[in-house]
Amino acid sequence: MRGVVMQKLFKQVVGSVGLAMLALGVVHAGIANTKHNLSSSGTGSVISSGAEATTEICLFCHTPHMNQDKSDVIPLWNHTVSTATYTMYTSSTFDGSGTVQQIGDGSLTPATATVTNLCLSCHDGTVAISSLYNQSNMSTGGNTNPTMDTSVSQLNASGMLIGGTGALGTDLSNDHPVNFTYDAALVALDTTLHDPSSLNGVQLYGGKVQCASCHEPHVDYTTGTDTARSPFLRLPITGSVLCLECHNK
Repeated sequence: MRGVVMQKLFKQVVGSVGLAMLALGVVHAGIANTKHNLSSSGTGSVISSGAEATTEICLFCHTPHMNQDKSDVIPLWNHTVSTATYTMYTSSTFDGSGTVQQIGDGSLTPATATVTNLCLSCHDGTVAISSLYNQSNMSTGGNTNPTMDTSVSQLNASGMLIGGTGALGTDLSNDHPVNFTYDAALVALDTTLHDPSSLNGVQLYGGKVQCASCHEPHVDYTTGTDTARSPFLRLPITGSVLCLECHNK
């Protein structure tokens, strides 16, 4: 009797998870068509290949179990976080420079990572693309990291991202500032910014601007009306819609 009850409960749980995944699929189904599909089915240059090639798309960033998520910010994170130190953007016209911008001090952990650190865990080129906390259960070598095609120019022999537009490195001084507080106090200093309460499309994390404030890593920008959202943008770049969401110009 107990076995029957457990079997019914298992079916209910699986059914609920299936519906949840189906709902998510409607929103983010297009990731399979983008460069963030790093599995063997990916259409980009950087893909899994070789002895431990994986068909799992979500694995490179997320895992439903045994994740390193220690806060409400990190979404079941699975990729090894970089502990690099970064050179941040500075400018006499940047009024947010007085806030804490430094996002890498050499001792970062998943528990203290910002959303930007999650992006940089691949994009700063200091951690292998396939360096995961919870490896693929589909591996033939006994739960090992997926193997990547390191013959492409974007990856070095260790599988770290070193080439292409996505390779940012650790010098972020020529990139849009990140990890600074965007609040009414900042707007009071810089009147060319919209009040953060009016933002519609750009997302703040704990009141701060992060990479994912402007970028949506799951969006399919390869087809339909979303082609103006390349590369992985939350809003179209056409007519500077994305920029003007924050900047009052």
